[in-house]
Amino acid sequence: SYEHKARHVQSKVDELTVQNKELTEHKLLLEARVRDLTAQLHTAQHDLEHCRDELTTLRGECKRLDTMRFEGERAVSQHLMRVTALEQQLRDKQDLLQHANALYDAATAHKAGLEESVAVYKANV
Repeated sequence: SYEHKARHVQSKVDELTVQNKELTEHKLLLEARVRDLTAQLHTAQHDLEHCRDELTTLRGECKRLDTMRFEGERAVSQHLMRVTALEQQLRDKQDLLQHANALYDAATAHKAGLEESVAVYKANV
């Protein structure tokens, strides 16, 4: 009958209206989620770009510090070689001074012996 078909059609319309409302709400929630995720993506991309820039800066700083360390190590090595050379010169001069003192002591002793011999000679003459 017509009423039965009308109720059935109305029931189907009501059911589809509820389903349409639920799907529309779900669509709106998904669109909001897409907006949130898009905003998060943009933030993450911005952060990534910032991190890449910072990484480039830090790599440059690291390279500069490595160069400074290398130059410092080279300078320390040169200073150590210079200190070693100066220590050797000091040892050589100390050896030379000891030798000169030994010669002076020997010459002084020889002079004293000669003076004593002269004094004995003069006393005997």
